[in-house]
Amino acid sequence: MGVLLPEAYKAFMMRYGGGMFGFVDLLPIVAEPEGQEDDLWTVNDREFPDRRFVAVAPVGSGDHWGFQVTGGRCRDAIWFHFHDGGEDQLVADDFLSFVVRRCHLDPRPGSSCAPVCSTRFTVMIRCSDCRRQRTDASEPSL
Repeated sequence: MGVLLPEAYKAFMMRYGGGMFGFVDLLPIVAEPEGQEDDLWTVNDREFPDRRFVAVAPVGSGDHWGFQVTGGRCRDAIWFHFHDGGEDQLVADDFLSFVVRRCHLDPRPGSSCAPVCSTRFTVMIRCSDCRRQRTDASEPSL
């Protein structure tokens, strides 16, 4: 693709691949045999050939979540990119925080510490309510 991807993103994708994680559909690195037409390379070649943005997940409205690119290197933060123009909006400081938030594993003030979705990965979160760390999911932590 001609850009350097963030380490956390690469590690996650190598371990879990693309697909549905809570309420986000991560683009697979390469097309899957079941005939999924969109993958990381195809979408970015079509939508962002200048590589100033690398989409990692479609929003479903023509917009994308992904990384802004500076000097051939993706920034760690995840941004919301509007397909019809406008400034990108910061969504999360890094890829894992993005996945946690989209899975609703990130408790907000006034909520309980329990996750509301089941995923294929483990995330260490610091509950903003009780200030204790929890591990949520069924596999060992990254």
